[in-house]
Amino acid sequence: MSSKKLSASQLRKFRHDVAALKAKGLVSKNKDARKQKPTRYMQGQVEKYRDVLSGKAQVVTVKNRASAKSFSTIYETKGKHVILPIAAKGERARYNPKTDTITSSYKRGDERIVREWPKTPLVEGTQDLPRGGNIIYTIPFQGRGVYRTNDLADLYAQMRDLIASGWGNVGKYVIVERHIGKGRVKQTGLSDDLGEELDD
Repeated sequence: MSSKKLSASQLRKFRHDVAALKAKGLVSKNKDARKQKPTRYMQGQVEKYRDVLSGKAQVVTVKNRASAKSFSTIYETKGKHVILPIAAKGERARYNPKTDTITSSYKRGDERIVREWPKTPLVEGTQDLPRGGNIIYTIPFQGRGVYRTNDLADLYAQMRDLIASGWGNVGKYVIVERHIGKGRVKQTGLSDDLGEELDD
């Protein structure tokens, strides 16, 4: 079924977007983007993955659909692909098939920050999280910065407060960061970076 008629320039942009999504595995490889009609379904797919097209999200390919499904409790997946938010310019996520894990890294000042993407939401007292002087636990808030702490008890207390305030399953947004380098990290409190990660 066709949607509203597009102008020539809109049609070119639409087909360009379809080609970009096809290259990332989010559109069937059988689709010919050069001839793709702007059906309601395909325009919906373009809008659905707008964050990928705009650079706010990245696509990571894992070894099979079962592996992708193991990440689907928290992140959106399609086929063998996992869609993750991008924390900062230059962040790149990598999949390790031996450990079936996804990590990503980016630079901020003199530091390199490595993020570990969980498969299941954090539930207080049920997971053995890494600890250490370079470990920071983060909870991002859309448009309002990110809560960062290196104290596990403080993390759980913040989670309880957010859940009591109606935030729902906050545990699925917790990400562990390893900070490597000379930079100083604000160890507890709300900072103004990573402000658009949390997607309700």
